[in-house]
Amino acid sequence: MNLSPLARPLAVLLLVACSGAEPEDTDLPPPTPCGATPPTIDTVEVVDNGPADLGGGVTPTMRVSFHALDGDGALTAYTILVGYDDDVDGAVDLSDPLVATGDFGPHDCSIAEADLFMDIAVNGSPPPATFLELGVVLEDADGQRSDPPVLLTITSPQ
Repeated sequence: MNLSPLARPLAVLLLVACSGAEPEDTDLPPPTPCGATPPTIDTVEVVDNGPADLGGGVTPTMRVSFHALDGDGALTAYTILVGYDDDVDGAVDLSDPLVATGDFGPHDCSIAEADLFMDIAVNGSPPPATFLELGVVLEDADGQRSDPPVLLTITSPQ
């Protein structure tokens, strides 16, 4: 059985409770930080990913994909943050980004390189067939963020 890290302590507690034994402290120690090296984003590409049926109808989608590097191996878990606006001025507000997360397994500082992507539905936000500036940021398992955001100018699919 493959349990999420949050479910493991509960499962252990339930097993102990069923056996009649006294429960032990099952809190897992916090993961060891890998270091203070922020990840970097390389070779970002945005492509029309075709239509997708999202239950409420068919919606155009786009895929933001990139190659990521992290010198301290903290890509074992990651968060991709994408912001956009239609004012192409070299800056994108990332205070309320679209977010995708992923987890490759134990936080053991073993992943220093990965090809990552985020699919975005174009169902009115961002508007279809609109000239946009897109900002992409990657956060690693230690909370280190790539900086500055990678900026791209695109036309959203229609």
